[in-house]
Amino acid sequence: MKTAYFKQIQIIAFLLLLYCSIPLGYSGEKQLYLFGGGGGPDGDNTIFDDELNLISQFANSPKSAWKTNYTFNGGHSETEKILQTKFKNATSFGRFSKKNFLNSLQDIEGKLKDLKRGDQLLLIMNTHGLNNTSDEKTHSIITSPVDGESYKSAEGARFASMDEFEKITALAEEKGVKLALIDLSCYSGNTLRLRKKNICIITTTGENQLGYSDNLGTPKNKLMTFEGRFLNGMRKGENLENLFLNSRKDSHFQDFPMISTDAGILMNDLIFKILEPYLVFNIQKKYDFSERYDSKNIPEALCKTQNEFSEIKKRLKEISELYSIPLSFIETSKLEKTLNAYRAYQLEFEKIYSESQIAGNEVKEIIHRDFPEQAALFDDEEGNAILTLTASREKSMKILKDVMANDKTSSFASIYQESYEKLAQKNKICKEISSKVSPASKAIMNKFAKLYIHSNKTEILVNDVASAAKLFYDKLYRTQELNSLENNPCKDFIL
Repeated sequence: MKTAYFKQIQIIAFLLLLYCSIPLGYSGEKQLYLFGGGGGPDGDNTIFDDELNLISQFANSPKSAWKTNYTFNGGHSETEKILQTKFKNATSFGRFSKKNFLNSLQDIEGKLKDLKRGDQLLLIMNTHGLNNTSDEKTHSIITSPVDGESYKSAEGARFASMDEFEKITALAEEKGVKLALIDLSCYSGNTLRLRKKNICIITTTGENQLGYSDNLGTPKNKLMTFEGRFLNGMRKGENLENLFLNSRKDSHFQDFPMISTDAGILMNDLIFKILEPYLVFNIQKKYDFSERYDSKNIPEALCKTQNEFSEIKKRLKEISELYSIPLSFIETSKLEKTLNAYRAYQLEFEKIYSESQIAGNEVKEIIHRDFPEQAALFDDEEGNAILTLTASREKSMKILKDVMANDKTSSFASIYQESYEKLAQKNKICKEISSKVSPASKAIMNKFAKLYIHSNKTEILVNDVASAAKLFYDKLYRTQELNSLENNPCKDFIL
């Protein structure tokens, strides 16, 4: 009886210990820091307002154990109202100026000294981002002007770098604190360079891609972006890897979200590097697609695009064999179809572009023959564009004329006048050249101008590629993750 009684006491003691240990295992410190809202123009709101509302849903969810801190926005009344009403229990470091941003990072470093192994630190950056430069590891972000300055003011422009998080990632790794860094800015793929074994990093784009914000007030656009879906999907019990995959799979646009897990890095190596050339398109006045072609070495440019296409077709065939994945599971036909469509347009562009260069040579020859003294005026313009730029020159002339009329005392008056006269002279010469160029060359240049300037087809083609690539990425990622035995800090980070 004594033995039985003793065992009974042991069982009761064990159950009491288990009962006490369960809440302790899940009651670790949870700190959420929100940064951003900088870089927008003057006005009442920012493009980040809807996403700010989504974050507040998570921060204010019932029984939420997260302690929220933020440095956000600055100078937009509607955005400030959201912060004041929906983040009233949060700790504020003020507007998202560079100084306040750095102060908030110092606060995090201080808390890391007290946080224990297993505690959670969730950092969300949601602002405008810039591309990587040679003197930084990650990329720059745009902060808000200091209090009292205008967004329009040159003095109001402020920048910081995601490099500032490097010390924090090292401290968290050292202490065993569960850290997740979510970068929702443009060009955020560069932030993956802060990757550490036990840190989770998620970005809304690749290294050279733009990010997109939802306009939740428009039903057609509701939660189409990765960041909109990600923030809306944040809820208790969800892990960050699953949230990333679900948000990525059905999002639109050519952003290429990234994750720092082993499977995520493998996907970047397998897919992103060869797919990136097919995420390039002409947007507004920035001709990224067209700028890939150097008029001084057209054969090299054409050779490069052909090699890129051959490489991606080869890679898609190899993936199944390399990783023993049935082709039926990672179905590639949809992605290949979109790539073929992009390539078909690319070949059409290259054909007309090559022909337009020959036609442009005729224009240059006429200029050097009939207007030798003015030829230097056209040194910076390609021959195939000289005649098609007439409307653009006339628009610039009108702007200069208005400036000179309204600001006759300006110290730049002589420069304005000189610029105006040069444009007028070029336009006059172009009108004379137009009557001398062969009809065949004119037709080719006009055809190229329409393809080059007035077509949005490249963006449509890229969106098709990106959508198909996201489905392919999802299947391939999940296959690799199932086979992985490595530590996964994103799956282990439970909201």
